[in-house]
Amino acid sequence: MPTLVDIIFNIELSLIVGVITSLILGFLLLLIKVPTTEYSKKIANTKNTIAVSFLINSVLFFLTLRYSGISEYEVFSSLMMFVITAISSVILSYSLITLLGAGAFDSDKFYLNVGAVAVMSWVLIKSFWWESGWGRIVVMAVSIMIFLIQCSYHIFRFTRCYRKSVKQLEMYYDEEEDSKVRWIRFCYIIMMLTQMFILVYMLLPRGMMKVYVLFYSLFMLYFAANFISFLG
Repeated sequence: MPTLVDIIFNIELSLIVGVITSLILGFLLLLIKVPTTEYSKKIANTKNTIAVSFLINSVLFFLTLRYSGISEYEVFSSLMMFVITAISSVILSYSLITLLGAGAFDSDKFYLNVGAVAVMSWVLIKSFWWESGWGRIVVMAVSIMIFLIQCSYHIFRFTRCYRKSVKQLEMYYDEEEDSKVRWIRFCYIIMMLTQMFILVYMLLPRGMMKVYVLFYSLFMLYFAANFISFLG
């Protein structure tokens, strides 16, 4: 028998919180004006990329809500959250590496990464409608493998770019200036831990996914607050 907490605090309510949070943060970042100078160009690009990522999240949260009446909805919402984290990890990694400015992503590599994740996400969601069997298991296993490869690649690129940025700061400034980029590293660690933690929640009992959805909304608030503070 469901408890009062289960009735009030369900997956649909968590997804509604996700829609509202990501939508408001996305539009808020788009509305923030950054001076159009050569110095601030990469900051403006990063701001817009993060805003687009949040708006994509709001659309995917909403699409997940639209299917709330289907059977095995907890399984479907888990797959959609996996898709959201996979897409976000690519876009947010690109945005923070671009912000560092040292050896940033080539646009071709970025679009290739996004394309690979988009294809993986489409096949994964389509597999939900297949009959139970090895097909769904294989698609899930391949999707997780691609997700882990992407995350590992982005962590490697970010680490290399961060070290290069710190060295450049040390070359041009006498005092320690790595504090100017230290918050980016901390936010990136929090971001990747949050994104990859979806794999843990997918192994937990089905009712736990609503907790992760709310946790992800808190992560978006934290990430946006730090970035807006940096802009200020």
